[in-house]
Amino acid sequence: MADRRGQLVDGIAGALAALLEVPSRLASLEGEVRSLREEVAALLRSSPPTAVTLAEAAMRLRVSVSTLHRRIRAGDLPVVRVGRAIRIDLAVLRHTDAAGVARLAEAARRPR
Repeated sequence: MADRRGQLVDGIAGALAALLEVPSRLASLEGEVRSLREEVAALLRSSPPTAVTLAEAAMRLRVSVSTLHRRIRAGDLPVVRVGRAIRIDLAVLRHTDAAGVARLAEAARRPR
């Protein structure tokens, strides 16, 4: 019985010791989270916007604005509408799979 009580006391002491470490561990984790948030914010500030105007998209894609208009009307180019303004989400264009590449190549070969 005394042995059992000793084990319980040791178990409770271990649990209490772990609980006493929680505040310092929590403070450490809060510091890490704060640091990660600052890094993410810096990355977001340094990365270019993905939804851009037609003129900027034409410049980045090295095509004319009228080509973009044709591709939008044909449904080959996904767009985001902000009121009456049209924005092209460049992030969608960056992540094109093999089927998307084939579709874009076929669209480029189509007679105008």
